[in-house]
Amino acid sequence: MANFDRAIETIIQNAIARGEFDNLPGKGKPLNLQENRFVDQDWRLAFSLLEQHGFALPWMEDRKHIEETLTRAKENLQRTWRWRSSIPEGDKLAEDEWQQAVLKFKGTVAALNKQIDAYHLAIPADVFYRPRINLERELDGVKSEKD
Repeated sequence: MANFDRAIETIIQNAIARGEFDNLPGKGKPLNLQENRFVDQDWRLAFSLLEQHGFALPWMEDRKHIEETLTRAKENLQRTWRWRSSIPEGDKLAEDEWQQAVLKFKGTVAALNKQIDAYHLAIPADVFYRPRINLERELDGVKSEKD
């Protein structure tokens, strides 16, 4: 193993001597070492560097996609609710539009909950657990929100 370590060190030193590390992005700038407390201590630097350069593990990308999709779906539902609330009670068109928006949101939540179930199979530790989306709680939150 020591021979292997020496061989790697020699390769790195030769690359430095040839200037292969001279024009790397971010050269001369400090590393952003803001720690993610959810990442194992041994992996924090590696995850930080990957994240800073736009890379992430597939399960991390899945989580990001879930959160972004939920945010967009809630924004659309909130927009419809605000519009619906501005129209006098009893307007059939407004009520129909609201019901269509709710149906679309229900479909999105069902799909996201399936993605969350798959995400749970990929995460390396329980600290990354993401609860399933509670449809009724989300609907109540939209209806009770003040503009």
